[in-house]
Amino acid sequence: MKMIKTKYMKYSLWIVLIGLVSTGFGQNVRTRQNLTFSLEEAVAYAEQHAYEVVSAGYEMQQAKKKVWETIAMGLPQVNVAANYNDNLELPTALLPAEMMGGAKGEYFEVQFGQQYTADATISASQLIFDGTYLVGLKASKVFYKLSEDKMEKVKQVIREGVMQAYFFVLTAEENEKTLQENLATSKKTYEEAKAYFEEGLREDTDADQAKLAVTNLEQKVEEAKRGINAARMTLKYLLGINVDIPIILNSKLEDLLNDVALLGGNKYEVKLENHIDYRILETQREAQKLLVKKEQSMYLPKLSAFYRYGKNAASNEWNVFESGNKWFSSSMIGLKFSLPIFSSGMRHSKVQQQKLGLELLEHKMSQKLQEMQKQKRLAENDLKTARANYLTSQKGRRLAKKIYEKTKLKYTEGVSNSFELMQNEQQYLKAHGTYISAVLQLLNANVAYKKAIGEL
Repeated sequence: MKMIKTKYMKYSLWIVLIGLVSTGFGQNVRTRQNLTFSLEEAVAYAEQHAYEVVSAGYEMQQAKKKVWETIAMGLPQVNVAANYNDNLELPTALLPAEMMGGAKGEYFEVQFGQQYTADATISASQLIFDGTYLVGLKASKVFYKLSEDKMEKVKQVIREGVMQAYFFVLTAEENEKTLQENLATSKKTYEEAKAYFEEGLREDTDADQAKLAVTNLEQKVEEAKRGINAARMTLKYLLGINVDIPIILNSKLEDLLNDVALLGGNKYEVKLENHIDYRILETQREAQKLLVKKEQSMYLPKLSAFYRYGKNAASNEWNVFESGNKWFSSSMIGLKFSLPIFSSGMRHSKVQQQKLGLELLEHKMSQKLQEMQKQKRLAENDLKTARANYLTSQKGRRLAKKIYEKTKLKYTEGVSNSFELMQNEQQYLKAHGTYISAVLQLLNANVAYKKAIGEL
């Protein structure tokens, strides 16, 4: 009975393991096969997985480690060192011969030491005061903040790129959809013209014109499909997704157009606290102020404490570690103090250089303020122009479609010819292409406007 129970437990365990693996594998497959994104979801995904974001993340980690590196410089430092030497030829010294009873003015040669020597030391040091260290602590934190700002800048660029690529895919697909509809209509028209010609009710030029329209549309449809594939690959690259993995976009152009900013009065102003370019300059200014302090701290003294303990031995035999060989100890404790006195104006020059760098940053910040105001107004004008173009092209497409639909009806009734039908079809396709371009221009202009006011 016990044996049966053990086998049953093993069997149950295998089922649980297989179930877990299967579940994990199934989830992985679903993740790869069902990547569906709204515009907001695509942007959020890219902020976590885009290649540039991942790279910036590593740089942030490096900056974080740099902070600790700076902190550690002021903490106790302990080092161990050891040496083993084989004095192939001992140095020779000359001593006065009269020391050994010789004649005055003569010297005799003597060699001191033994062939093999060894020593080992352990040392510890502690920084007590260093002005540059105190400034460095603050600078390392500012350096990390700068890496955070850089990450936010990278994310902003990614958001802008993902949104533009998303818009391009949707407009390309909308264009391809219209071309497919027109292709289906043109094929039907061609079949009707061919049948009329075979019955002797129309000329062969009508059928040829209809066939030419079908051929042209088929080419445009293929071009549109290739454009969609290229746009999707670009979007997937920006998202940080393998270009071979399929994705589904479920946002609609109509909904995105409804989100376009409505301009009026001073409702939308540049928000400095949200504008990453200005925040980066503010962080750089903070860093530059610390550089000024760093150079000023070079006038201050430096003080550190140290302790050293060591042992050494010597022998004419290579094995200095034999038990009979004596090791001699030495130790030392002390303070190290240094104070700069005179540098011929070098330190003063360095301080002035950093102060000029600070003034330069202040100037750049003033320039950036004006540039931001300029960009905001230009982006506002571009958005208004894009909106006007969109409304005009929308009306133009609607009118061209109406003309095309009437011409198709007249052609079916035999009132119009194939040349007029083809001409009006091309007019409609051109109007539709202008509309699609206007939609893309409007959506991109809206993104540029949000970026200009610090809302992207």
